[in-house]
Amino acid sequence: SHSTTITWRTDELANSIVEFGTTSGYGQTISDAQLVTNHSVALTGLKASTTYHYRISSTDKLGNGPTTSSDNTFTTSDIIVSLPDKALDPGSTLLLPISISDLSEQDVKSVGMTIQFDTDILSATGVVTDGTIAAAWPAPTYSVSPGQIQVSMSGPSALNGSGLLLKLQVQVDNNIRVGSQTALEFSSLQLNSGATPVVTRNGSFTIKPADIVVCAII
Repeated sequence: SHSTTITWRTDELANSIVEFGTTSGYGQTISDAQLVTNHSVALTGLKASTTYHYRISSTDKLGNGPTTSSDNTFTTSDIIVSLPDKALDPGSTLLLPISISDLSEQDVKSVGMTIQFDTDILSATGVVTDGTIAAAWPAPTYSVSPGQIQVSMSGPSALNGSGLLLKLQVQVDNNIRVGSQTALEFSSLQLNSGATPVVTRNGSFTIKPADIVVCAII
């Protein structure tokens, strides 16, 4: 998750303070003056794929304290963009879904990628964002060359949530041998021109045998 909750207990009623940041110098503080023994402080709006340092402290109702912990760390989850594993007949046209994990509070306003594949098996013919989390942005721009497609898209508002990022329209070669396979690979992928970290997962495409219809003669 790109947020976390820090919890701890004290043996007396006390306030709650969490200092946190990307170094042991912290830099940000969240405090709660309510006097409790079970403490819970939510940290939100954190960057993905980032290690944060934090320490906690509490002061009781008589002013004793603060009692402060040692330095601790946690790491937020990755943003993951994934290509699928698909199998289809020769000569087919399909939309390959490209999915993305949670983008909440990451302020992603631009996406650029290059996807590679075996040009003897597939050819890319377009990009579709209808029904995706990028549907509100202007239509993507793309360029196709043998064995790859480059896609660029951006918008005035940040992408939010998770699910389909876009759909890549491809054509399967008519004469390709059954069982042939190509990797679907990101050769590059950038969110916010590289300012937002991202992890990629590649996929694959396999030519499957055509369905055989058996007719019985009685």
